[in-house]
Amino acid sequence: LKISDTVCGGIDKICSTSSNPIEELYDIKKMVLQYIKGDKTSPIHQLQRYYPRVYQKVNAIQFEYMKECINKNLELGMEQGLYRDNLDKDFVSRIYHVGLQGIKDLHLFPNTQFPVQKLHDQYLDYHLRGIVTPAGRKILNQITNTNHD
Repeated sequence: LKISDTVCGGIDKICSTSSNPIEELYDIKKMVLQYIKGDKTSPIHQLQRYYPRVYQKVNAIQFEYMKECINKNLELGMEQGLYRDNLDKDFVSRIYHVGLQGIKDLHLFPNTQFPVQKLHDQYLDYHLRGIVTPAGRKILNQITNTNHD
């Protein structure tokens, strides 16, 4: 699955050059959205529909990769004081993954009502607001041009 290798390589590059875990997640989201379509023609939807066993294997590999990436992101954010220091990293990485899988469900989030870009922006904002410290919230507000407290 070349698309998976390309995406993982891109994510690895972003993680190795990023110094801010909040910006890192936004950079990853932007890069991933360039490769993955949110409609029924995407390779993931085709796999899920026609090759469910292959899809399950791909999903398991994606989960392990994402869990490792998110755990590293959480550790960096906690070390920098941008994420709360009492986070259960295993729980947060799993709930983040489940949420990403959930927003891909076109029955729950039809593209006509929830455009892919906006949906991913909203999900990432939702995720980060649950884990940031006041210092992290300042950075998040700068990135999103909002002033939520």
